[in-house]
Amino acid sequence: MAAELLRDAGVEDRRSEVLLLQTRLSHANHTGDVQAAQNIWREYEELEPRLHALGAEGLRLISEMRNRRAVSLTDQFRFDEAEQVLAEIVAERTSWSEDLARRFRIAVNEVPNRELGACLGTLGQIYAFRGGEGDAAHAESCFRRAMSLFVEADDIDRQWIYLGHLACDQGEQGRALWQEVLEKNPALRAESGSQYVLAIQLKGFLVFGPAANIPAFLEHWEGKRLLEQFTEEEQSQHPFGLIHQTLGMLYGRAWRETGNQEYVDRAVRHFDLAYEKMTHGGALLKALAYVARLRKYVFLDEARGLDSSAGESLAQTLLAFKGHLAEHFGSTAWSEGEKGNATGFFGQHDPGPGCSHLDRARSLLRAVRFNYW
Repeated sequence: MAAELLRDAGVEDRRSEVLLLQTRLSHANHTGDVQAAQNIWREYEELEPRLHALGAEGLRLISEMRNRRAVSLTDQFRFDEAEQVLAEIVAERTSWSEDLARRFRIAVNEVPNRELGACLGTLGQIYAFRGGEGDAAHAESCFRRAMSLFVEADDIDRQWIYLGHLACDQGEQGRALWQEVLEKNPALRAESGSQYVLAIQLKGFLVFGPAANIPAFLEHWEGKRLLEQFTEEEQSQHPFGLIHQTLGMLYGRAWRETGNQEYVDRAVRHFDLAYEKMTHGGALLKALAYVARLRKYVFLDEARGLDSSAGESLAQTLLAFKGHLAEHFGSTAWSEGEKGNATGFFGQHDPGPGCSHLDRARSLLRAVRFNYW
């Protein structure tokens, strides 16, 4: 509103104009209005060249706006576009800060490190989600460079959490990185605000913990009743759906180790809780809710086999998942040709309508990377 009033009065206030666009872009991102976000970004691109004259403040505004745009594109699975948005301000060379200082005509110590660190963290996430050849190494480099720019402990800890997710994606190849992450958070803890740490600790034990130790670990978990340390309101939010999904997967590993059918029931209960908590979220969390349900049916087939009712539920979940992706994320996530062959970030993992629902579900789960699981 302030920027519009100034513009109507003939006064140019570039900072206020950008802040207004930031607010509008955040609202569009939050409501999932992709077209509005695209239109706002076009407005901003026309304005951006004039921000260079603002020096350090201009660089800060550009960094914040491009980071928000990149996050929006990442949440739509448009990873290559998101990378390009950040490319101009996040270079791979060692003279990065010096180059930015020259372009914006400021001293190196005026470069806004926190904003640029946030951009590096976002770029690292883009690489981690994309998961192509060499992307894991690029992601790790970005997270470490981001840490070198941050001062606040919360900002640094967030990069360690990202590194933990990256290690889990790599499996055994990520064990050394996981040990480094574990040194930063050696013990389970549950307190308000620590849910993201708790989520990665559980996931790390799922991926790297010895199978023989998992039943004792779960008994310890149940005894400590850690989730009760969080309020009901907190537990209704992200990432508690993913925490329950991880617990479901841990109980699945405990069943494989012991054959105890009670673990099957507990696994199913946690998969159902994961679905319930995420299905009431936005488009992305709703997609991850379908993923949790697919995991349940894949596990149940392994543990007990699927009866006709469960098989039908799996088929319906697959159909709903595909429809949700196509409706909310478009062809970048899911698109089908005339013969039913799919493309897009998830679609490329679908072996096609000639395969069983279980085989399609197993394959689609491989698309879920980084902190989406």
